[in-house]
Amino acid sequence: MKKILSVLTVFAFAAATAAHAVALNPIPPLKPLYSAYSSSLNDNIYTTDSGLIYILTTYGGQYVDTGVVGYVEAKEQPNTLPFKRYWKDIPQTDNFYTTDPAESQSVLANGWGYVGIEGYLYTWQVPGSIPLYRANKFNATTADQVHKYTTSFLEIQQLQAQGWRYDRVAGYLYANATPTVSGGWIFGRRCPTGTNCQGPNFRDYHMPFLKVAATSKPSGRTKQRITFNFWSPDFFQAERGHFSVGIHGRVGFSPQNVDRPCLPGQEDSGTCTYHRGAGLIVVGSGACGVCGKSRNVGTEVFWVQGNMVEPPAFHSGTMSNNVEYSLYLVVSDSGAESYTIKNAAGIVMASSVLETAGLFPPTSPFPSELTGYWIAHANDSIHDFTLYVTNISVSWL
Repeated sequence: MKKILSVLTVFAFAAATAAHAVALNPIPPLKPLYSAYSSSLNDNIYTTDSGLIYILTTYGGQYVDTGVVGYVEAKEQPNTLPFKRYWKDIPQTDNFYTTDPAESQSVLANGWGYVGIEGYLYTWQVPGSIPLYRANKFNATTADQVHKYTTSFLEIQQLQAQGWRYDRVAGYLYANATPTVSGGWIFGRRCPTGTNCQGPNFRDYHMPFLKVAATSKPSGRTKQRITFNFWSPDFFQAERGHFSVGIHGRVGFSPQNVDRPCLPGQEDSGTCTYHRGAGLIVVGSGACGVCGKSRNVGTEVFWVQGNMVEPPAFHSGTMSNNVEYSLYLVVSDSGAESYTIKNAAGIVMASSVLETAGLFPPTSPFPSELTGYWIAHANDSIHDFTLYVTNISVSWL
């Protein structure tokens, strides 16, 4: 098989020298949805504009800050709809929000005015998301109406006991600024414009990757195994985006020098980027440019000053968006690697067996003593994407 060598930095296909190292300044991928309440107007307001909350609670004097409800997408993503805000003045003085076009038409026809979009909600409960519930209360005597949005169904039940009516789930958002999923991980990129994460600070727009420095290796066990499921609504498309999986190794980096390659002996100094181990590269476009092949998957080995990609020995079909895949990867103490990726129907999409130890240079041999692992997205593409990885399991055989 054709061997392609390059001095690559962590999860990138463009290395930078120490002189061009750029400090990492991660930007949270989601926007907080702030809330405030006015007892005099009997109105709740929700907005991603912190400046508006400041004005209403500081200078207006009628509203009090009631905290962050959750975190919404700042730009439209697959499976999202705009969370639109409407306002109706006295006697109702009501802020109303919906992602439903039919409801939008209805409120516009009944006296509400359109204000704007307060982020984007998911239309179904994607991994890691939580429901945003809506309730309302109408006072027939004063003709006043108020809506409330909350992620707590217990609060909905308490409101119902006070005469409120539960409406519906308005949509789904996240509980934290960086989304997480139980038993798994959410990877992704959120470019400022949706189409440009390039430039010296491209890593700022990535959701954190998963890295475990070491695992406990039981006596007599010689193989490390990782399994997980993954799917994406938008990762597999005609760009060079990719993610990598490495086990029987370790990844480390310094936030101040994320582009500075390590020299032998510097791996744990905290002044450079390194990754060691064996694993896979999964390419979004189905055309592995670094492999020189039209394939989604390649075997990849990682050492202190670079890495090598080996096209797989077997490949069947191209992976697609909105399809769940299962990955099985094993690396032994000797560097023997085997993997299989299947779709939901059990069809093998990619499979290979390779002795990787001979691919490592003498200055950075296969790290049989290391027991860590990682999963990470790369940074050489320019579009937003989300990759859901669930049911992660790492064990020794």
